[in-house]
Amino acid sequence: MFTISANRLKPLFARATKPFEIELLGAQNRFKEAQQKHAEFSGRMKAIDNEMQAIRTETMREAETQKSRLVEHAQKASAQLLADGKLQVDQLWESVRAELRQELGRKITERAEEVIHDRLTGDERARIRREFSMQLERHQS
Repeated sequence: MFTISANRLKPLFARATKPFEIELLGAQNRFKEAQQKHAEFSGRMKAIDNEMQAIRTETMREAETQKSRLVEHAQKASAQLLADGKLQVDQLWESVRAELRQELGRKITERAEEVIHDRLTGDERARIRREFSMQLERHQS
């Protein structure tokens, strides 16, 4: 068989492995670049996530503030609406009461006139006219 000395094989293997070493170095360089890009991309993504979380938190805070304002405004509007409604009802009630008083006064006067007319005799009417005329004369003098 063949016996080859190690000194003779060494240059042969060195030439044969050289392309693999070059390829390995290239792959290592590309791997380092990929790691750097991954770290850079991950950093950017984390920054974006943090910014999105900050925006989400601020939006929620603003929504709660707006909700509180709307609830407060609705409560004030509701209270004002109730107060206005009560005032209108009170005013309407007073108006109806005044009308009823006037109507009652008219009915009482009408009834009193009927009763007086029915119960007065001709002599009493003449006496009332004389007394009224005398009172007018005294008043005019």
